Amino acid sequence: MQSKPSKSRSHWWARWWVWTIAAGMVALPFGAWSVVAALSPEPFNLRGELTLGPAAHVRNGPVGCKGGNGYEDITEGTQVTVSSAAGEVLAVGELGNSAWSSSTLMCRFRFMVPNVPGGHDIYRVEVSRRGAVPVPADEALAGHAALELG
Repeated sequence: MQSKPSKSRSHWWARWWVWTIAAGMVALPFGAWSVVAALSPEPFNLRGELTLGPAAHVRNGPVGCKGGNGYEDITEGTQVTVSSAAGEVLAVGELGNSAWSSSTLMCRFRFMVPNVPGGHDIYRVEVSRRGAVPVPADEALAGHAALELG
């Protein structure tokens, strides 16, 4: 013959279930929020370098350079646009200081585009209206976006 559970034990079990369900209802929104936050990476500053080949630039002072021979639109302050793989503009920056290399005869511009939304696999980086170059997310996040013209 089986004995029936005592009334105090069954009340304890019922209270345990009520508290467990209540705690789950409170925790569920926080858990969902943390999943959404994890899937929405922080914005980052996309850094890189644009190199102009020997035929595409002219020297500008003792150390600087700028675009020439059909590349006159490439100069310090020229717009750099970062887009998604689908072509949606994500952020805009500009070319920074230029540096001319006498050993390679190349002109280099560093650039930084602030507040690029994270979470994309590919970023399309375009200087002026010269065509977008795909940059993988790992290179973009590491600051290794390398572009070439001329």
